[in-house]
Amino acid sequence: MIVLIPITIQNWETAASLDVDEHQRAFVRSNAWSIAESLYHPELVPLGIYRGGTMVGFVMYGTAEQDGQVWLFRLMIDKRYQGQGLGKEALQRVIRRMRDEGYTEVDVGWHPENSVAERLYLNQGFEPTGIADWGENSPARPDAVVPACRLPPAACRL
Repeated sequence: MIVLIPITIQNWETAASLDVDEHQRAFVRSNAWSIAESLYHPELVPLGIYRGGTMVGFVMYGTAEQDGQVWLFRLMIDKRYQGQGLGKEALQRVIRRMRDEGYTEVDVGWHPENSVAERLYLNQGFEPTGIADWGENSPARPDAVVPACRLPPAACRL
């Protein structure tokens, strides 16, 4: 079972040390970047994804300054734990948490070559909204567009 635990002074280094496979690095910013970003943007909520007392991933959500929408900004599972259904379970857990906090819609974007993320979000009820007006383009692909989806209120009842 997955649990989400806030990133604190006690666990930030563990979160920062989590990594994805080399071919996935263009898909998501590092956790160290995300943790630093959350220190300057208090509307962002960084969480460690734990299974059995071990941090296996990282997730961050919050309200975007650019559009005022609630976004799932990061979701990553460390390369050692991928392929075990943890991304799906973590996504469901963070959606429940956001729902419990009163959010009724959630937006998410992903790197256009990340077909695994696209399948995950679409299979969990997110509906395509087109291309995000803004997006976190990877330094490796500064011209990349960011497809986006929204989880409608009915699907937020996970």
